[in-house]
Amino acid sequence: MPNEIILNASNGSVVTITNSLHYQAAVLNFKTENSYTNKSHQVATLFDDYGKFLVYLINVFVSEFLNAKICFYNDNDSYDFGKSSLYRDLDNKRIFANLLQIAKDRNPFNYVHDMNLSFLNLMENPHCVTEYFKHKEVLFQNKDRFKNDELELHLNFLKTYCIEKCYEIEHREKFSNEYIELEFYILEEKLFQSRNTKTLQSRSFRNILLFLANKKEAGRISELIEYSSYLHPDCRTVYRNYAKAYLNYCNGQLPESIKLTKKVNSADKQILLDISLLKLKIYFDTRNYLKGFDKLHSVRRMINKDRKINTERKKRYRVFLNYLEKLFKKIEKDDEAGISLLFQQIFTTHNLLYSEWFKDKHHEIFSIH
Repeated sequence: MPNEIILNASNGSVVTITNSLHYQAAVLNFKTENSYTNKSHQVATLFDDYGKFLVYLINVFVSEFLNAKICFYNDNDSYDFGKSSLYRDLDNKRIFANLLQIAKDRNPFNYVHDMNLSFLNLMENPHCVTEYFKHKEVLFQNKDRFKNDELELHLNFLKTYCIEKCYEIEHREKFSNEYIELEFYILEEKLFQSRNTKTLQSRSFRNILLFLANKKEAGRISELIEYSSYLHPDCRTVYRNYAKAYLNYCNGQLPESIKLTKKVNSADKQILLDISLLKLKIYFDTRNYLKGFDKLHSVRRMINKDRKINTERKKRYRVFLNYLEKLFKKIEKDDEAGISLLFQQIFTTHNLLYSEWFKDKHHEIFSIH
């Protein structure tokens, strides 16, 4: 029967699950209205079908829940995962994790179940980095069973975890490298291309660029610029100039970098903020205190007014700006002892943005002295 073929499908993609769900719903509706009325064995069969239907529903719910959670962590304002949201209440009570456990033995998509349960375990035990590598192993064992967009979605889960770990002092280096490798895997395998789009998302391009710029990996930024041809034509030139501005900065070509920032005309507030932060770094390197302090104040205003930046990220930006302002002032006064003490504070700070940049500045300042 077609119904049985779908229920035992080996392709457990979200699309397939959802299509199966719609089909099964139609079958159940037909049976309820036209067949099973008084015969007990037929009623039992109907309830068995409802059970299968419920397992599909659990898969869809859990997949959408995970997607919503990741999008929230990545500041996508299309998703609400705040304290008062239904998602947050369900998460706090471990409803989705418990649903998966209950449905485990009945789930026709075992590897989807394993992926979702593995990721939930990872999110519930974020301090246990071995859970990350277990999850990554499960994903790559099953990678050939996913469509491009679905595999990219699961890799985005891993990337989000890496980003969070980069804010922890003891994990910054390892997970910064891990994040970059995941991003380049997506690029090299062209996982960003799916049935619906052939273009690379500008936000993904932006994220990997900042990681590379923070580590001053000019060679890989050049590689990334080659992938700008996959960006949507409407933003391709803007993002290419954006990346070239960072490339020139990493190569020490500061006047060229400033020139290129002027070519980055975008309606995206995040890109404008990134460019302003790049200018701040250039003003610091060139000891242009007047422009540096003016830009500091304007960046603070940008952050305060932007409602799309969540509270935690605003705190991180403010910590960076506060440290940068203090460095400006102490360098202007040639306060070597004060600079040394400030760097000690910086290097013991969790949730620090641009940590590698601060290390680079520390080396430059004290190698001169």
